[in-house]
Amino acid sequence: MWPLVGEVDVWAVLPTILVPTLVVHHADDPIVAPAKGRYVAENISGAKYVELRGRNMDLFVEPWRDPFQEIAEFLTGHQADMADDRVLATVLFTDIGGIAVHGWALWRDRMMCWCPAHCTTS
Repeated sequence: MWPLVGEVDVWAVLPTILVPTLVVHHADDPIVAPAKGRYVAENISGAKYVELRGRNMDLFVEPWRDPFQEIAEFLTGHQADMADDRVLATVLFTDIGGIAVHGWALWRDRMMCWCPAHCTTS
């Protein structure tokens, strides 16, 4: 699906967006350059652009706090105070019938698509 995402062109419709818009981008995004995020914000009237440090594209992993605080401020007008209340209590790994090898191949292939410079094929 990623090859299709690269073909989507929304530049022409950006000026037609008339609702409050927040564009959050990470400075070291390996897929989409921050300049493209800035362009999106600059071409939506009144949009707010926030560039965060790092390369986190998945908001369910660390560092998740900064993006969520920006989103909370955009939606509510103030930054939420988010306590460190998450604890990893248990990790369970079971390899049934060698499925982990298959899972690793899927993960490796996905990472090759996202960031070829950091992956090997073995």
